[in-house]
Amino acid sequence: MREFLTGELFDNYAKAFARPLVKSWAVHAVRGDIGGLGSGRCAVRQTFGIPRQTKVGDFPGKWLERNFHPSTIVLVIGFDPGTWEAVDLTVWSGTPEIERPINAHGYHLVHISLP
Repeated sequence: MREFLTGELFDNYAKAFARPLVKSWAVHAVRGDIGGLGSGRCAVRQTFGIPRQTKVGDFPGKWLERNFHPSTIVLVIGFDPGTWEAVDLTVWSGTPEIERPINAHGYHLVHISLP
């Protein structure tokens, strides 16, 4: 489904008829050290609209590369086709380094259980 919603065929459809409501949340990419999650102290979840003129499949990857900081343990980037928003969930080893947070919700992590 992610490939369809971010692909050329759907992009052409969306240009002609607009983006329909799709209730799902698709992970685009996970970057970082999953094994290091146990040392995470803070997490920040940000959501922000994907610009209408931007191809949905291109946006999360560009955001991922631009927003990976040295104190980031794991960064998960995805999109919600129900609202056409990008979702950024970042786990930090210390205090978050966010210059301009967008719809941000911060969390202090006490414990993360890993499989």
